[in-house]
This record gives sequence, C-alpha cells and structure tokens, in this order.
Amino acid sequence: MQIYLEPGDDFTMDVASGALDSTVSFSGKAAANNVFLLKFNNQFRKDYDSANLRERMLNDNIDVFEIALFDSRKKQLEFYKNYSEFNNLSESFKKYMENTIKYYYYGNLFSYPIIRGNADKNVLIVPHLPLAMIENVDDKLENNEEALICETYRTFLNYYIIYKTSEANGFNKFKDYSNSMDKKCATAQEKLKGSVFVYFLAKFLYDNCQNVLPSMDKKWMAVLVGADKFQRVCCHRQVEMQ
Repeated sequence: MQIYLEPGDDFTMDVASGALDSTVSFSGKAAANNVFLLKFNNQFRKDYDSANLRERMLNDNIDVFEIALFDSRKKQLEFYKNYSEFNNLSESFKKYMENTIKYYYYGNLFSYPIIRGNADKNVLIVPHLPLAMIENVDDKLENNEEALICETYRTFLNYYIIYKTSEANGFNKFKDYSNSMDKKCATAQEKLKGSVFVYFLAKFLYDNCQNVLPSMDKKWMAVLVGADKFQRVCCHRQVEMQ
C-alpha cells in the first residue's frame, strides 16, 4: 500500500482483520490525501499492473496500445478531478497525482518500443514511435524535478533516454553493452539537468555497472560525482539568496 506524507504531517492508520485495502482507515492531517490514494489505486490497479502492461505491449500494435493509454489517462483524470473531497487534498498531493497520471501515459508510451525490441534478440532494430504521438515531448516534460517522487516519472526518464539513444543510433540495437551504456549516459547528460540528471545517472549506473567495462563505469562515476557536487553548490547558493 502506498502512503503519501508531507513534512509536518500527523497520521494514523488503523487496520481491522481482513483485506488491508478494505479494512484500513486513516486519521490526522494526512488522512484526506491517503483516502484518495487508496481509492485511486483500487480503481486503476489493473492499469498500473506491470505484467498486464507488458502483455499488452507485446500483443497490441502501437495504435491500439496508445489509444488504450489515452483512454486510461482520461479516466484517471476524470476520477481525480471529480473526486467529492477534491478541495480537501493538499496542493503538493495534487501535483503528485497530476504528475503520476501524466507520466503514466508518457512512460508507458516510451516503454513500448523498448519492451518489444528487447523481447526478441534476433530482431536487430528497435521499433520507433509515430512522430505525432511524441511531438509534445519537450524540455519541460523531460526535466521535472518535482515529479521525481513519482514512480511513473522515473519510469518515463529511463525509457525516454533509452529511446532517444536508440533514435540517435538509427534504431539499431547496440552490439556492445559498454558502448550502449556510454551512449545512453551521454544522451542523459545532453538532455537532463540538475537533480534529474543526478538521479538518472546514479540509478542507471547502479543498475548496469556490473555489465560493463570497469573503465566505462569509472568514467561516468566521475561525471556523477562532479554533477552531484555542482548541484549541491547551486542548492546551497539558492538557500543563501533566500
């Protein structure tokens, strides 16, 4: 069960015997946000199920899959905006939900060609997305620091960078893992900024360092350390200016 808390929240969760999601009750300042989150997750559980999404990616063509994503996003937004206790939700939580729903669409859209491309090792080309589907992707969508707490945004970052790297490589699969990692990190360095870049690079190195040459790992670890130090200095200066 997901729990959403903000600094300074007081929160109590009581659970009776039985299924957790049907017997739990919340109280305290954070109750309203978490009541909605529980209802939202119960309503759209299947939409967010990774196994179900993967099956659809492998079996549906891109047009069918994108229409389903679009319809699901529309239903999620309607559920959120028409919620009877909407005015009791905190402003930070509203941003969290809006980002979660927005990147649900884009994260799964960019996952589609990568999941399909990796499903068959004998296929040497990564399928590309129709330009009309991704024409609204811009720097603001890529670099959204406040959305880093959203799992859907973190998923989007991973597959977006992989997709853009594949695009730069003519959608040909890489034959060498170290070269592939090097190109993906370089794409991230080009497109991502600040804390978003630091997060992506740290997570990407953590997940992939065991599969590449030590020299490649050290190269990007040095970039990560430098980027992290720069970001800390910038944050410190912002605090001083405030």
